[in-house]
Amino acid sequence: MPYLFDLAYVRIRFIGRRLYCLAYSTWLFVAVLLRSTKKRELIVFNRCRAWTLVAAGLLAVASLFFVACTSDDDPVNSNQAECTLGSEGCECYGNDTCDELLACLEGSCVGISPQPDADFPEDTDGMPDTNGMPDAEPMPEPFEPPGLQELENAEQAYDFRQTRTCVSDGPTACEPDEDPLPVMWFERQIDYQIHQDGSADLHSGEEITDPVRDSVIAAFDAWADQDCTGLDLTFDGLTDEDTVGYAPEGNNANIVVWRDDSWPYGGFDGVALSTVTFQRSTGEVLDADIELNTADYDFSDSDTDVKMDLRNVLTREVGHFLGFDNSPEPEATMYDDLPEGETKKRDLHTTDIEGLCFIYPE
Repeated sequence: MPYLFDLAYVRIRFIGRRLYCLAYSTWLFVAVLLRSTKKRELIVFNRCRAWTLVAAGLLAVASLFFVACTSDDDPVNSNQAECTLGSEGCECYGNDTCDELLACLEGSCVGISPQPDADFPEDTDGMPDTNGMPDAEPMPEPFEPPGLQELENAEQAYDFRQTRTCVSDGPTACEPDEDPLPVMWFERQIDYQIHQDGSADLHSGEEITDPVRDSVIAAFDAWADQDCTGLDLTFDGLTDEDTVGYAPEGNNANIVVWRDDSWPYGGFDGVALSTVTFQRSTGEVLDADIELNTADYDFSDSDTDVKMDLRNVLTREVGHFLGFDNSPEPEATMYDDLPEGETKKRDLHTTDIEGLCFIYPE
């Protein structure tokens, strides 16, 4: 339809220009007659002969003017309806002979920047659009939880275990028609923060040191740096927040914090505790925090005189942070054992990597 309107417009302009030239020629003819007294007398006294001579001369002049006036700088293009961006054998003669959002440049239709309200179709082919701008990078898709049977098969094959939203019995038993879903993050980028005070076991002074901070980051990177995963664990700075758990109306942060003064969980005498809050209906993790029991255990952060190794403990706790449960494989990072002096859990075992890549694929 735009092509029909463009053709009609060019035709109207073509006819209008010729009508203008005809009117101008007529005016010129009358002006010459009125301004020449001799010619008026000639017409009165010798009407036949004078009229013939004057009319012939004026018509000759008018014809030349008419031809010059009607020489169109913008002739109608027979291929106008097909003159679009990249058309072959098509020459344009002004912007009106090009399609919408195209301009005539040196005889070819080229793209121009769209107006703010222009409606472009979605383009993700990686090539520049007609406005010369590259395509925007598509947003990565969130992780999708695997099916229950698929998950069970992978767990048996690779010896990892994934936490479920409910179990067969106990306080978190499934409801009669409820399926146990895998507990996992859906978003690919997960930010975490480290408490600014650190621990007196690991450094002197009231603030965390760079080596201790780097050891915490290394524990998260042990998982995120695996080639097979699309997971992005990002250090988001230090914090003075030490409250764990999820606040539905608050500004939640995933934190790592040391408990130097006292361990608040009397019934659980563990080296560390990861508190993971998830949505039971979907299994999506909403918040995760790691607490280190420096009140009851001596921690170290070096390769000599190793006590309860910070990276060894934290790498395992980051696995819980991601939703992984204890593994039956004794050599796995997620094996349920944290003896003093151990450092092998700093690096993931094949079992841990297989589980990571299954739950959080690239």
